[in-house]
Amino acid sequence: MTTENLFLGSNLIVSKYLVYLVLCLGLEFAVFRPLL
Repeated sequence: MTTENLFLGSNLIVSKYLVYLVLCLGLEFAVFRPLL
């Protein structure tokens, strides 16, 4: 039970980080693509 909770927590953190990374990359492309 504890290991499952820990795994779910780390999985949630990883998914949040991935979503944040994708959003940052999308924003960078949206901002810098017209400049290039």
